Amino acid sequence: MLRELKCVAALAREKSYRRAALSLGISQSQLTRIVQSLENELGLTLFHRDRQGAAATAEGAAVLTEAAALLSAQALFLGRVEAIRSLKSQQIRLGVGAVVAQTWLPLAIARLAQKHPAISVSVREADWW
Repeated sequence: MLRELKCVAALAREKSYRRAALSLGISQSQLTRIVQSLENELGLTLFHRDRQGAAATAEGAAVLTEAAALLSAQALFLGRVEAIRSLKSQQIRLGVGAVVAQTWLPLAIARLAQKHPAISVSVREADWW
């Protein structure tokens, strides 16, 4: 249903089936079928159609308000998934002396692992001489 809601949001924004279809990368007839299908599914008329284009009905405006909330939530969700995906590939490499490696570093790595479990840490204990 999110795809259909994106289509009606584009139609409301463009106020033209032709321009909305172009912005979505689909045909005008495909957009018409999507809008009609959603109207049938919801049992509401979402748009008035005439020679000037399309205008949202009162019910359509209410549906578009709810659709905007869903589409915004979807965008937020996809952004968070992308953040998770980018964390997956992060790696920290440390070169430290023996004192650091044997004193406070293990605790620091443990705390980092609790907050960011997708980050991997590798430590190389270096000889300072």
